[in-house]
Amino acid sequence: MRKIYFYCYDLPEKKDWLRQSMEDLSKCLALPPAEIYYEFAELPADYESDIDNILNDDKDDLHCYEAALIEYFSKKQSQVSSLLVICSEKSPFRKKALALLPHALWGIATHSFSATYALYDQYIVWHEMLHLLGADDCYDIDKGDRGPNCGSPNCIMQYEALKINVGEWPFLCNNNISMIKRRLERWNNN
Repeated sequence: MRKIYFYCYDLPEKKDWLRQSMEDLSKCLALPPAEIYYEFAELPADYESDIDNILNDDKDDLHCYEAALIEYFSKKQSQVSSLLVICSEKSPFRKKALALLPHALWGIATHSFSATYALYDQYIVWHEMLHLLGADDCYDIDKGDRGPNCGSPNCIMQYEALKINVGEWPFLCNNNISMIKRRLERWNNN
C-alpha cells in the first residue's frame, strides 16, 4: 500500500498537533458513510533533512517539487509515496506557492504532494491531505465558484474548508468518497 506521509517542514512545535490531526482524520474517514480505512504515517526522522533540501531548492513549478519527491521516495524505499507538508505563513515555500497560484491562500496540492500554511483550522490541513487520497476540489475559483458545488453543503473540499463552514462528520461528498475508494483499491492492487 502506498504511504502518505505528513511532515512539519519549519514548524517542529506543531508535530504533536499534526500527528493528532491525522489520527482524527483517519477516525472520521472510517465512519459511515465513507468507511475508508487508512492510516497516515509520520515522515521518518531520517528522511527529514533530505526532504528539507528538496523543499529548500528553488524550483520553478510545484510539479518539480513533486517529481523530486517521487524520485526520492522511489530510491529510498522502492515505492512511490505522497507527502503532506505543513509550513509557516513566513515560509519561503508558501511564498513560492502563492506566486504560482495566487488563490491558494491556505494550501496547494498536486497528485502526490501537498502543502498547507494555514494552521489555525485542522480542516484546512485535512482538505489538503484528502487531495493526496484522491479527493477533488468541489469549487471552481476561476469561475468565482467557492463551492461546495457537489450537492453536499458541508463538503470539506470547498474553497474555504474551515470547521465553521464544514461542521461535523460526515463532511465528504459521495463523489469524493468514491474517488478515494477507487484510488486506494488501485494502490492495493499494485
